[in-house]
Amino acid sequence: MQYKNIAAHNADVEISFEVKELEKAQELDPSWKLDPQLLCSGNGTKVKGGLGPFGLLVLASKGMQEHTAVFFTILRAKKKHLVLMCSDQSRSSLNLKNDLTTYGAFVDVDPVHEELSLRSLVSCNETP
Repeated sequence: MQYKNIAAHNADVEISFEVKELEKAQELDPSWKLDPQLLCSGNGTKVKGGLGPFGLLVLASKGMQEHTAVFFTILRAKKKHLVLMCSDQSRSSLNLKNDLTTYGAFVDVDPVHEELSLRSLVSCNETP
């Protein structure tokens, strides 16, 4: 879903995902370090497939040269599912002087019994 021509200086977007077919989640490889930031950045390509990544592209330029991805990936561990949440700033700006760090965390959500919710507050307020 794409929203165009948002003229407000602030946007509040909330989206929920009900995840089905959890058996499709990629199994967590024991050789991967349980470092969520590492999984979201350089190793993020290893977790594509199964259930994820899915989420939002925010602050996207018209041609998508600049955008920030905020997304989930669900992994299958031995006795439960792990939900990895990532915020990827690596393509958020063409200005390489900006912080382009990718952040990640495992979130305490059980996708078997709960929806995954994501709320993004975007503010264009400038500070002096």
